[in-house]
Amino acid sequence: MQTESGEIMRNNAHILSAVSFHFSCGGYFGGYGDVTVKKEGDHAVLTVSPSMLREGKVEDTTKELTIAEWNGFISDVFSKYHIDDWNEEYINHDILDGTQWSVKVTLDNGSELEHYGSNDFPPNWRSFVKYINNLIAFSGVTF
Repeated sequence: MQTESGEIMRNNAHILSAVSFHFSCGGYFGGYGDVTVKKEGDHAVLTVSPSMLREGKVEDTTKELTIAEWNGFISDVFSKYHIDDWNEEYINHDILDGTQWSVKVTLDNGSELEHYGSNDFPPNWRSFVKYINNLIAFSGVTF
């Protein structure tokens, strides 16, 4: 078990070295939507790729974020939702069709923190998805 200061240091290291975030969620009948946020120098680009089956539109929507918005977002991902404490996978083998999802953060050294699931979710999943939905509200896409 990590100490509180050790966890804070680990979270800060991930926050400072994160360069991209990718979220995908969907299912067989509704298709899959994606959210990508990439840090690009002094700003970040947020791209929402809707599910054609669920949203009825196929065009990506983009929005530029300030570096302060990027820093706040990636800080929340680690400090508020603790995704680095999530299991690598969450799988419910008793359900065949349902919701599949993935979350991936790429760090500046090329390493990736990746989590995924099928019909099973981390404990704070609903609040995390609500946070993502608030972030992408401008696009009209929801998960």
